[in-house]
Amino acid sequence: FWMKDMLIPLDIVWISNGKITAIEKNVPPPAAGTSDSKLTNYPSPNSVDYVLELKAGDAEFWSIKVGDNISIPSPNN
Repeated sequence: FWMKDMLIPLDIVWISNGKITAIEKNVPPPAAGTSDSKLTNYPSPNSVDYVLELKAGDAEFWSIKVGDNISIPSPNN
């Protein structure tokens, strides 16, 4: 992930096999005018199925932790 054109900081929640495997907290938006080649990349620490982007601080507010189970409904439901 990168934060191109983002205006607010985010928490990035990495999800694999129905579990939260990592959380990157308070990822800042880039400074105005940062070129694409200078943007910071935020790679997943492992293979993931999903990524949940939250407003910075929401992972802590909602007590989201590594190891928590997460249920993602099928789009057909």
